[in-house]
Amino acid sequence: MSAEKFSIKLYTPEGLALEGQATSVKVPTEHGIIGILPKHVQYTGLLGTGILEFETPDRQVKQTVISGGFCSFSNNSLVILADAVDLPEKLDKDNYANQRQELKSKLEKLSSFDPEWKLAKEKLDRIKAIDRMIGH
Repeated sequence: MSAEKFSIKLYTPEGLALEGQATSVKVPTEHGIIGILPKHVQYTGLLGTGILEFETPDRQVKQTVISGGFCSFSNNSLVILADAVDLPEKLDKDNYANQRQELKSKLEKLSSFDPEWKLAKEKLDRIKAIDRMIGH
């Protein structure tokens, strides 16, 4: 008996970043993580920053970090339009370590009312999600 599945497509402003089939997906939204299974009710939501995790029909669990944008599920198809995507195979771990330190210093110096503070916080949250994904 084969597992029920649905299609998943992940887009960035640069184009298609990931495409495949899934039996389940965990999506980070602005209000927490939602789980999607085949035949899920129609859904549209805003993305947060975090780890997108999905299981393929051959039971492999895959992860990537996404940040910002929105997702839509209908007709057994999940489409994700993310502002930023960090695929595990394209990560420069040393670069993220340097960025993490720079962003922490920047946040300490800026007021939370400064627009640059929000951007730095979003970038730092993304790096923290990458750390969780790669197991640091």
